[in-house]
Amino acid sequence: MKPQKRWHKLFGFSVGFVALALLVIVGFLSQYYKNRVMPGVVIAGIVGNAKTETELKELINDKEKLFNLTVQFGLKNTHQKLKIWALRSI
Repeated sequence: MKPQKRWHKLFGFSVGFVALALLVIVGFLSQYYKNRVMPGVVIAGIVGNAKTETELKELINDKEKLFNLTVQFGLKNTHQKLKIWALRSI
């Protein structure tokens, strides 16, 4: 039986090390983003990068309070408040 060349061992060690490093990174990120919004998600104009559910609810409620819509029909003005019905289940 021929002895393995040195590069075979080095290649195997490198692949194993990269696989282990990726496993550790994925495990860390899955725990970090547990019960958080993933990066790049925008809800009602709010960037939700790594925000928790309560932080996001507070920001949406604050945005709801500040939003005011005025609709004019002839000489009559009506003021409407924003209601984000789709986000009530958060």
